[in-house]
Amino acid sequence: MKTFVLAVDGSKASEKAVAWAGDLLSRFADARLIGVYAIDPLVFAGDAAIPATVFAAQEEEAKRIWEETLQMLGDVGERATFRSPTGYPVKVICDIAEEVNADLIIMGSHGKSGLRSLGSVSHGVLHRAHRPVLIAR
Repeated sequence: MKTFVLAVDGSKASEKAVAWAGDLLSRFADARLIGVYAIDPLVFAGDAAIPATVFAAQEEEAKRIWEETLQMLGDVGERATFRSPTGYPVKVICDIAEEVNADLIIMGSHGKSGLRSLGSVSHGVLHRAHRPVLIAR
């Protein structure tokens, strides 16, 4: 295994996914990790115009979450890079996994809302991805 994509959102399930990613990176010394935080514009405004301040706030949130992720990864975090594109999270995660020819997508079972045992993003990635998916609970 050479390339892992880790979807992060700051949730407890996401933290568990980070732990899995760290463990896998420690086992595969040549592997690299691409962290992904998708900024979903539909969450904020539907069809209305979205103020630039909303995107700026989300970009700051993405940076904060990535800094926390790097702390959790420790030394293996040196082999990690980060992307926070704007777009529908399922599509963003799957597209990046294809682009980098990922061997595995790692993500939490549900996001910040925590409303279901398998969240809509993890469910969508599981059914749309052409790559193996590890879902941490």
